[in-house]
Amino acid sequence: MSEPAVWTPTVDEDSRFYWEGTKGGLLLVQKCGDCGLFRHPPSPICHACHSADWTAVRAEGQGTVYSVVRMVHPPTPPHGTDYLVAVVELAEGPRVVTNLVDCSLAEARIGMAVQLFFEPVGGGYQLPQSRPGAPHRKSAE
Repeated sequence: MSEPAVWTPTVDEDSRFYWEGTKGGLLLVQKCGDCGLFRHPPSPICHACHSADWTAVRAEGQGTVYSVVRMVHPPTPPHGTDYLVAVVELAEGPRVVTNLVDCSLAEARIGMAVQLFFEPVGGGYQLPQSRPGAPHRKSAE
C-alpha cells in the first residue's frame, strides 16, 4: 500500500507571510495600516479603505464557530473524507476556514467557542485546525 500524498499549500507573494508564520505555529492576519481593519485571507489591499499599507499581526487563535459543514466527498488531501469544516470568527474579527476536530456534527454549534491549533503538512508548513473550547487561563493571583 502506498503512502498518501503530502499536501503542500500554494504560496504566493500575498500569502507568503501567512504560510511562513505557520511554520513557527503562528496564526498571522493582516492589519490595515490606515483604517486598522484586521483581515483574512491575505490580500494586497484593504477591502474597507483600499489602502495597500498593512502589517502582519499574530492572532491568538480563539474564536467562535460561524458555520460548519460535514465534508463527505470528494476526498481532500490531507484529510480524506468525512470530516467537519468550520468557518471560525476569530476574536480579532476576521474569519478563517479550518477543520473542526474532536467534535461530531451533532455536537457542533454555531457560536461554539473553539481554539485553533496547527497540524503539520508538507514543506514544513502547518495547517490551522480548531477544536471545541477555549484555553484555560490562569487566574491572576
